[in-house]
Amino acid sequence: MISPRAIVAWAGHPCYDSLFHKQGIYWYTGEVLFWGFYPASLFAQGETNMEKQIIPIAELVLQPFTSFDPLGTLLVCGAGPADANPMTISWGTFGIMWGRPIMMVMVRPVRHTWTFINRLPDFTVNWFGEEWGEALRICGSTSGRDGDKFAATGLTPIASGSVHTPSIEQSILTLECRIIYRDVVNPELFIDPTLEKNYPQQDYHQLFYGEIVAATGVAQ
Repeated sequence: MISPRAIVAWAGHPCYDSLFHKQGIYWYTGEVLFWGFYPASLFAQGETNMEKQIIPIAELVLQPFTSFDPLGTLLVCGAGPADANPMTISWGTFGIMWGRPIMMVMVRPVRHTWTFINRLPDFTVNWFGEEWGEALRICGSTSGRDGDKFAATGLTPIASGSVHTPSIEQSILTLECRIIYRDVVNPELFIDPTLEKNYPQQDYHQLFYGEIVAATGVAQ
């Protein structure tokens, strides 16, 4: 059956299903998209026979309402592997804007990542299997001002193919994004006043729209 929670797939390649916490594969018959499971051991952490492959952006399949569940994803900003900061995010959007494939991420100005993303032209967004859940929790609950989150989690930043910001070696999917537009949440434009409840400190998000210029992911 088709999983409503599958976060990413591309035709004929393995992917991770975040509802059933298993790895699987999609295939397309022309009318129906099918889903099947692979043994979890095939995708075990530290497996050396799994290599990243370039994924044509037009072949990405991302579930828009559950892609950030249940673990979140890792936003990384930096000038290279030696100068980067990771932050777990659970809000964001992706789709087509201005005729381009876009990933939009939100960063509050109090975050250490905000300094990085405002001085750099790009970012990456990285998805992981469930075995990295604790690493994502650490990256979302601690600040890079207080220590090296890569050292604390065991995650490894590596050079990306198309942007300055590194990707994460252990990710199952990485989107490389070039920032083409910035904006700031303006509370005066809230039509639904309950949105203000998300900002008790009035630390309104800055929005960063990145054109997806490359995608890489794990395949057999």
